[in-house]
Amino acid sequence: IDEYGFIVSGWSAEWDKGLRDAFERCQSRRYTMFWASRNPPRDDAARLIESRGGEFVQIKDPDSFFTGIGDGLTSLSASPDAPAQGSGQPGTECHGCQTVNPPGAKFCSSCGMSLAAVCPECGSEAATEARFCLNCGHQLGDNSIQAEPAPDKPAQVGSELPTGLITYLFTDVQGSTPLWQQHPQEMRDVMARHDLLVTSAVDENGGMVVRPRGEGDSIFAVFQRATDAVSAACSAQQTLQREVWPEGIAISVRMAMHTGESELREHDYYGATVNRCARLRSIAHGGQILVSEATAQLVQDGLAEAISLRDMGSHRLKDLQRPEQVFQLIHPDLPADFPSLNSLDAHPNNLPVQMTSFIGREEEIDEVKDLLSAARLVTLLGAGGSGKTRMSQEIGVSLVDDFSDGVWFVGLADLSDPNMLRPLVAETFNVGEDALDGFLGGKSILIIIDNCEHVVAGAASLVQSLLTSPGVKVIATTREALNLAGERIYQVPPLPLPVQESSQEIMTGCPSVDLFVERAQAVSSSFQLTLSNTVSVNQIVRRLDGIPLAIELAASRVKMLQPAQIAGHLDESFKILSGGPVDALPHHQTIERTIDWSYDLLDPEQQLLFRQLSVFRGGFTLDACGAVLGTEDEFEALDALGDLVDKSLVRAMPSGEETRYSLLEPLRQYAAARITSDEAAAAGGRHARYYRDLAETAAPELHGPGQHEWLARLETEHDNLRAALAWGLAVGDAELGQRTVAALYWFWIVHRHVNEGTNWFDRVLAVEGGLSTARAYALLQSGFISTMVRQNDLEGCRAQVHEARAQFVELGDKQGELTADNYDGVMLWWLRDLDASKRVLQDIQLTHRSNGFDWGDAFCGWFLGSGAWLMGDMAQAVEHYARSLEIYRRIGDFTFIAWTLLPLANMSLVAGDSDQAKELYEQSLRIMGDIGDLHGLGAVSLGLGILAQFRGDADGSELLLAEAQTKLREGSGGQGLSWPISNVLLNTSTHDLLIETTDRYQASLNLPPDEWAGMVYADRDAWFARYTPNR
Repeated sequence: IDEYGFIVSGWSAEWDKGLRDAFERCQSRRYTMFWASRNPPRDDAARLIESRGGEFVQIKDPDSFFTGIGDGLTSLSASPDAPAQGSGQPGTECHGCQTVNPPGAKFCSSCGMSLAAVCPECGSEAATEARFCLNCGHQLGDNSIQAEPAPDKPAQVGSELPTGLITYLFTDVQGSTPLWQQHPQEMRDVMARHDLLVTSAVDENGGMVVRPRGEGDSIFAVFQRATDAVSAACSAQQTLQREVWPEGIAISVRMAMHTGESELREHDYYGATVNRCARLRSIAHGGQILVSEATAQLVQDGLAEAISLRDMGSHRLKDLQRPEQVFQLIHPDLPADFPSLNSLDAHPNNLPVQMTSFIGREEEIDEVKDLLSAARLVTLLGAGGSGKTRMSQEIGVSLVDDFSDGVWFVGLADLSDPNMLRPLVAETFNVGEDALDGFLGGKSILIIIDNCEHVVAGAASLVQSLLTSPGVKVIATTREALNLAGERIYQVPPLPLPVQESSQEIMTGCPSVDLFVERAQAVSSSFQLTLSNTVSVNQIVRRLDGIPLAIELAASRVKMLQPAQIAGHLDESFKILSGGPVDALPHHQTIERTIDWSYDLLDPEQQLLFRQLSVFRGGFTLDACGAVLGTEDEFEALDALGDLVDKSLVRAMPSGEETRYSLLEPLRQYAAARITSDEAAAAGGRHARYYRDLAETAAPELHGPGQHEWLARLETEHDNLRAALAWGLAVGDAELGQRTVAALYWFWIVHRHVNEGTNWFDRVLAVEGGLSTARAYALLQSGFISTMVRQNDLEGCRAQVHEARAQFVELGDKQGELTADNYDGVMLWWLRDLDASKRVLQDIQLTHRSNGFDWGDAFCGWFLGSGAWLMGDMAQAVEHYARSLEIYRRIGDFTFIAWTLLPLANMSLVAGDSDQAKELYEQSLRIMGDIGDLHGLGAVSLGLGILAQFRGDADGSELLLAEAQTKLREGSGGQGLSWPISNVLLNTSTHDLLIETTDRYQASLNLPPDEWAGMVYADRDAWFARYTPNR
């Protein structure tokens, strides 16, 4: 076994026992099973080999094959170092895979290729059945002669492999599986020729082949110089491209290179560098050569004259935390244009970037995928900490190619109100709640609904609604089944355990052990699994029932304790807490006992902090942690938090220029269950006041050059802001709620959370009390934000503004009065009482100018320009818009810059200046894209579509209008279409027309594109008939 790496058997009753014993002795070996029966083997031996990543080769001539193997085993049993009995000649090297076979063998002991013939033209070795020479291409027939040693020898395999900084080259034949199924005989020759061409290029450029067969039809080679690897890949690809392959078997090879350090063990390389290279290769297309950033930096100054690198951008790779900057090798003799790389970024998804690697679960993932192929709802059932969430995400990653409209993750852990579930899904797709069903109709989408157990009834109703769209499939994770028709339940099992707790064998390849080792190395880089600690590690993972979270918590203790100490502590804790044997604990008890143990090891101050952190939702910053702790000393907060991070009770994740922290949901729930009512009141209050202050700090920044950063920050903290508002409602703190919603109104408008915002305003204003000023501003902003979604009740919205103004008068708040009057002028604009709106806004604008309030001046000017436009006075409209644009550019309000460029473009188009219209549309489009305003992108695309039609580009017009339809549909999440409809070339000169047009376009968002375009053209013609005479 050690010499040849394979076993031959299949006849004796002791086969299974012998194979299992051999596998226990040779954990890292990969095995090949040779079979001579008509059908491939399906016994336990085959399953064991398959589980170890082995391969299967069919034997055409069993007698000859096993005679050769028998001779080899006989000589091996006599003396591993002695020459073979008989001829005394050296072994024959297989020309296909370079394995050295026993003397006299007729077939290769590794790949099964015949060893008995050479080409009469060039003397190279050839398989007896080969139709052409693997070296010179000479047609072979009966004139092949007895094999002699070939004069030239390809790259050596696996001897004296280099260490240190190495460049790795991975190749793979894309789509080889169907070729093997359709052309099994020809593919043996084709792959042998492929191997010769690639390994020759490796050898000629100073590289070494690590293994000629990895997974699939791949080759793995290493180079001490990165430039040599690039030359080898380029040479091999050119040779493969020039090769004349048999008809119907034109193979296409993808390649990837990466440079770094890894562990050399038993003639193979292991570690993150090798994994990254393999993942890089997986996103390439056949014929394409990809280069990592590390390799590109090394070779950029030493590339051959004809070779260059094309920057393909940053791409997320499966299972890897850090994205990779990818480059494509370009050469005049190689194809340069390929489809988009097959990375996660190339497929629609919102799957989170993982901070740690994923270990094990291959069989489980395949089983769930099989269930999902036959059902539309699969529920992953398991206790907290069993790995449901991470497993669902990995399933999603593996299925991104199968769903043309993407894989989407919706986490429910931070929501407690079942009424918010459907809006959350709609927000995920950037569509309105009412438009969700229409958006999903006709799409092929996988939706992962995570953490359903605390809102299981609402989650079941949500899933039932989602499944009314025939192209939608759902994976739900929960501790309790949804009990829906057609639901397929999958009980998430623990990770596989070592066979024996007391085994002194190093159990690499056992997922539970591998998880412990990797997480231990994350906190103590020097930790290694050794003969002295393997028994303790085995005991730990067995005592923890193979539950991932429990294992990770235990592994975090390696920084302070040896595995034997951890095992001892676990044993004592479980016996005390359970009153019975450890192995009898149910899984949910095991995870709780594990957290108990970690929690009990904290000192009282650390325990208090851990409990207090349960008030956060969706993560938190160090500053927020200090606020909840009640300390302004950032270093004190950092020390306290760092202790919990070191013990894996809190996760630290980089987020821009600062670190963001969070608790895994089972840990947060554990902490929340143990916080006292007094602690919860104190921590919850500090949390709510911190986020109220954050919202109030952000509010004035949302109209200036820092708006991007502040809008993004508020979006990140939205769950915490919701929790703060919920806390205020729960304790009846009216003022806190009123101040918070008044500060958030503009964020809700710009980020299309208007429906949710109006709901919060309604709930907060229903609470009695609060300071009069806070209540007045909440009333004021409630009336303003509601105009976006309550067009049928604008008088009700206006009544709130008037009530707020009356309170400002009573309070003597002149700024409040002025803002209320400003909003009243805007509401008159919404009502299309344009003369009254103009009078009010002109008066307010003069006051803003005298007070030096530039933003207010431009805000009034914008609505005055729109009113003039609706009344047909283009000259006045252009004057107002142009002045507002100048102010917005000066103060840096990019949102209103984009929304002012749009009507100016509309008027240029109406005036007949299509070139200026195009320039203004495109400026607006770029900014709308930068700020992520889907409504704005839809409105601008609609204008560009009409422009293209005027210019005679019918095809381009239809494409742009289809894009407009998509963006308007996706952007209607959380609010209606009244705002974008008011800013396009549609007649909304009266309020009735505005409502009718908005409703009609809202209902048409799912029309076929040609019907949609026809409707736009008809409305455009009607609009131009009204406005063109007034140009």
